Amino acid sequence: THSAIDDLESTYVKYNTGNLVIDSFLTNYDTVYEANHIHFSVHLNVDCGQIPIKDYDLCIVLGNLLDNALQANDKIKILEREVLIEIETTENSKFRIHSENPLPEHDFDVQKNVLHHGYGLENMKKVVSENHGFVTIRTAEYFVIDILILDHNVRGDITDFVNGGPIRCCFSGVGYGHTLG
Repeated sequence: THSAIDDLESTYVKYNTGNLVIDSFLTNYDTVYEANHIHFSVHLNVDCGQIPIKDYDLCIVLGNLLDNALQANDKIKILEREVLIEIETTENSKFRIHSENPLPEHDFDVQKNVLHHGYGLENMKKVVSENHGFVTIRTAEYFVIDILILDHNVRGDITDFVNGGPIRCCFSGVGYGHTLG
């Protein structure tokens, strides 16, 4: 019976949005981040029926976001390691992903270069664009990515997002001292 409990614990999914891709990636990276002493804050408000991106494409987006955050945190002092991810669907058929992680001080120029030449980020931008979405990236002390994907059958007002304005959301919790909207 002890091995049966171990099997259950090894396949346990910590996050349960009902979307296998989101739940699996977040659960897996939660374990990886914990092993690497990275504080992981997750805020979810997801209606699975309103996710306007194919699972394969969502794997590319989440995989790149979470892996890039892991790599950046590996270069940060243990007590300062953190990742924030927010995923939400909205009543007006928008799917939003927000991610923040600290940038290593000595990597500011490297990270800016990656914005233009990194295969993972470029691939993610391409996938988001193909799914009627937009990506904004901001760097300072933190590497911040906002992704907004619209249901291709519904067009909403995206002016604030495209112009770098505040994104309104219903999350609460750790904000790492940043205004999220």
